[in-house]
Amino acid sequence: MVNFNSVGLCLLGIVLVLCLAGGGGDKDDGRDDGAGDGPGGKLELRISCENLTVQSGSRPKIAVTITNRGDKPVNLVVPGGGSSRKWRTPIVGWSVISANEPDSKHPSEPPLHKGLGCGNINSLKPGEVFVLKKGDQKELSDWLGLLSFPGPGKYRVVFYYSNDPSIEWKGIPLGKHDEKTMERVKNSTKCALISNELIFTVEGTDEEAGEQSATSDGDNPEGREIASSSGQQMASNQTISCDFIAEVRSIESMEPEEKIKGYVIDEDPKWTVELKVLPHEKKIPFQPSVRRCYIANVEKVFGSPREEVAGTYQFTYTWNVDVPGRPEFENFKAEKIDVQKKSAGGGIQ
Repeated sequence: MVNFNSVGLCLLGIVLVLCLAGGGGDKDDGRDDGAGDGPGGKLELRISCENLTVQSGSRPKIAVTITNRGDKPVNLVVPGGGSSRKWRTPIVGWSVISANEPDSKHPSEPPLHKGLGCGNINSLKPGEVFVLKKGDQKELSDWLGLLSFPGPGKYRVVFYYSNDPSIEWKGIPLGKHDEKTMERVKNSTKCALISNELIFTVEGTDEEAGEQSATSDGDNPEGREIASSSGQQMASNQTISCDFIAEVRSIESMEPEEKIKGYVIDEDPKWTVELKVLPHEKKIPFQPSVRRCYIANVEKVFGSPREEVAGTYQFTYTWNVDVPGRPEFENFKAEKIDVQKKSAGGGIQ
């Protein structure tokens, strides 16, 4: 199941004819809904959700499953960091079309996540290639990409899973790929699946609803936070100037296989910075709490060597929300401040 802030399971009965709560009906767009070719027959990709109405500021709770309807076992790969960008197999994505455009068809290939991101992918580990025997079902719960709605209205949604063993892996792995598992990937089952379609209703005004975002970084099995899944309701293709105040708790060199549990600022980070973000009410990443971020150069960010960094700082940065050709964070800087003076001046809100 897609894990959006540790939500519970969203399961609906699997049916041969697509049924949608609250309206809809059969869709004839030239494909067998939820089915795809496998070596032994059919693989079925299904999405389901108990509540197809999305309120402003909430997120859909979607369950994603693959079932082997064929006669022979298949070997498939779970999604990972970079799957929504076609940086590795499998390739995943979401297609969202207005329900007011009944003649519009979903694309035949997964729509890819835009923007450069941090440049990292999680390393391949044992257990990330699985076997589906005849009649077996696998639930996919992590790294399923970003589902976003442009604003209030009704939308037709499908999910894509495409396993291509021959694809060239890109990005910087956060640790070494497991060699034996990578061999299993290269010998896994090639398939291209498109799920059944669900119709969601997004309620609220344009200003209130913004964009409803969903990941497993989402899509985040290791607790990693990224700008596009920070929980803030921001429309895509925006460049936003942000700031916050935080106490620097520690700066440590990154371990070779350290799990990412925070915001990756630079493409090739070498330092883990732990911050205590002071209270504020801004709809930006780095919400109040203890947060981690990963940077490449301490002196570039703080203007001082690591051993001199201590106390409270005001951080400023540019947040690129799904801006093509731009990293998600730019110009990340910190300036030391007197927190008492700042608070008296109304800077901490």
